[in-house]
Amino acid sequence: MAAVQEREQWINDCTIKNVNLVETNQELLNLYQGKSFWQKFGEFEPLTGLANVTIENKVESYQYRLEDLTVTPFQGTAGSNPQ
Repeated sequence: MAAVQEREQWINDCTIKNVNLVETNQELLNLYQGKSFWQKFGEFEPLTGLANVTIENKVESYQYRLEDLTVTPFQGTAGSNPQ
């Protein structure tokens, strides 16, 4: 019985991570589809490079978020992995 509950908890965790992954991907798409002319123009500004730093920070932030949403394989209390 405990093994079933443990497996169900893992499935629920996977479901939550999957929903968050879809939301994160949609957010990322919205960032790139909704750019104005000035935002696009600012990305090519060569003098200060501030736009590049901003983009690099966003990329890093998304990489961390996506890593957090990675699902780990199910490991029961006995350490077995039934497939």
